[in-house]
Formats: sequence, structure tokens, C-alpha cells
Amino acid sequence: MLKKLVDAVTVLTRLCVIAVGCLLVVLVAGEVVFRYAVQQSLIFSDELARYCFVWVTFLGASLALRRGQHIGLELGYHERWPLLRAAVHLAVAAFLMVFLWASAKLVPAMWAQRSPILDISMGWIFLALPVGAALMLLQLLARVGGHGPDRDDR
Repeated sequence: MLKKLVDAVTVLTRLCVIAVGCLLVVLVAGEVVFRYAVQQSLIFSDELARYCFVWVTFLGASLALRRGQHIGLELGYHERWPLLRAAVHLAVAAFLMVFLWASAKLVPAMWAQRSPILDISMGWIFLALPVGAALMLLQLLARVGGHGPDRDDR
């Protein structure tokens, strides 16, 4: 049950990262073309690209956690010291829970603030923080529970 849920969330997260990443590439390339070919800058591209980058970062962090690709120090403790491995997982989970709690408290305060160019609520941008933290926590729980990535998922 948990594996199916995690796999479905992972597929959805990948699709979102691909879509937002493609939008980010189009925005930045379009800005370069307009700036040098037309001698005019697109007003919205810089701001929208920045917000896309925030979302790609936090969504992609959960995919990296699933595949074990976050920066870390490999000391071989995984096989030799399972208690240390459990302590590291517990520390990461604690950090993610605190981050999720703090960012979830921040989002409602940001709904009233508007972005300068696009005039959208900054709550949509700050929502990437708790969503990313929740996805990372889910992926961590799946890894600890033995529902990590399949061989073709690496």
C-alpha cells in the first residue's frame, strides 16, 4: 500500500519537475532571445523563472532523496553500524518535520503579499517549502521502510 502511494506520488512529482523545468528553460531562453535579438526584455520572465526554480528545487529534492543522491559523507556505516544509520535517518526526519512545521506556518502569512511583476500571491511560491518538505519526509519514510527506489528508478 505504502509503496503504491509513494510510487504514484513520485511519478506525479517527476511530471511536475519536468513541466516546470521545461517552462524554466523556455523562459530563460526566451529572455536571452528577446534581449539580444529584439533589444527588448520580457518583463515577467525573470520573476517567473525565479519562482519556477524554487518549485523545481524543492520538488526535485524529494526525488534526489528517493534515489539517495543528496550530498553526504559515505563512511560505510550503512552495513557496519545500523544503529548509527537509524540515528541519521531520525535526525533527518526530525529536521524535515521542523522545517515542514515552520514553513507551513509561514505560508498563510505570505498569501496577502503580492509579487511585484506578476501580481500573484507569494503564498503560491512559499507553498513549495512545505510541499517539498512533506514529499521529502514521505520519501525518507519509504526508504527507511524498505520501499526505496526500484533498480530502474536509480
